[in-house]
Amino acid sequence: LFNVSYAWPSSVVVLIMWFIGYSVVRHGLSAYDEKQITFMSLIGGMFMAQIGWLAYHWSIAYATPAGGGLQIPQVAIIVLLIGFLAERIHSSIVRHGEVQGSDIILPALLSGSLIAILLIVFNSIGTGAI
Repeated sequence: LFNVSYAWPSSVVVLIMWFIGYSVVRHGLSAYDEKQITFMSLIGGMFMAQIGWLAYHWSIAYATPAGGGLQIPQVAIIVLLIGFLAERIHSSIVRHGEVQGSDIILPALLSGSLIAILLIVFNSIGTGAI
């Protein structure tokens, strides 16, 4: 989405991000016997729409090693890591009735450290600009 939407109005990008978030969360929750799938999907869509609005105004992309002009937007990596952590949290709640620290500590460390590296090390503005 962010490879082609740089010239689109922000409202269109936010709406598409909401739809993507809603669809992905609904699909992920369909693997579980979830009673509030629509409500949780709406929340996931709103979360993705907010990230989409922010990423529209602060878009960074990384070139792939293979070249060919293909770039991976930073927001795609961040959303992937947040979604991975959210799925691990939900899976822990379904299995144990509550969030078990042992189930989410490694995914949280992985996601948090990779997001921090992306935002601090690979950001186009340095830490001196903050």
